[in-house]
Amino acid sequence: MSLGGSTFVSLDTMGEMLGNIAHQWRQPLSTLSMMLSNLQDARHFNQLTDEYLEKSVRDGGKLIRKMSSTISDFTDFLRPTKNPIRFSLRVQAEEAIRLLKPNVASHGLRVEVDGSKKIKSMGYPNEFSHVLLNLLSNSRDEIRASGRAEGSVHIRIATEGGRATLCYEDDAGGIRMDPIERIFEPYVTDKPSGAGLGLYMSRMILEQSLRGSIVVRNLPGGAQFLISLPQAEVDHESR
Repeated sequence: MSLGGSTFVSLDTMGEMLGNIAHQWRQPLSTLSMMLSNLQDARHFNQLTDEYLEKSVRDGGKLIRKMSSTISDFTDFLRPTKNPIRFSLRVQAEEAIRLLKPNVASHGLRVEVDGSKKIKSMGYPNEFSHVLLNLLSNSRDEIRASGRAEGSVHIRIATEGGRATLCYEDDAGGIRMDPIERIFEPYVTDKPSGAGLGLYMSRMILEQSLRGSIVVRNLPGGAQFLISLPQAEVDHESR
């Protein structure tokens, strides 16, 4: 994670990134391996035509470009923004979901996002995405630990009192801590193997880098995090 444009990437975040890259690379690597084996067999049995070779090269190139694109996506996500810019809360939420989607989907976590892309704030968009990445990872881990086959997250983006808000709700069982606000303190966690830094860093990013805030409360069967940020001017050309 990063604060005010300076880079600080937690081990948890790096682990998430590497895990998702590995997940998205497995299939194309397996396909490339099969293609090379097929080329070798075709040559061995004198069936390696110019057409077959050209098609294999084209298909292999597509797979390699797809893998390169994956690396670029995650590199861009981790690269800090030097200067604050206007960003859409929904666009950044969808970006975080897209990067984590293969890992989240494999654990049965469904994520829905509602709200206008016109709702914007001024700040560091990647850092905002880091906060959402941490919340999504926590929900996934809690659902996995409970032994359930699936769970859900609902993200609602709106405006209130001249501020941009993001309401994050899951059905992962809620936070087992009293008072619940202690979950944002460093080295405090309700996970048996947690480090207790993810939500602390999320709060620091929101307060120090994005001039925002985050509050939490339990709901029946889950937890709700409400993020509030200064609202930028509405861009009427956005959709």
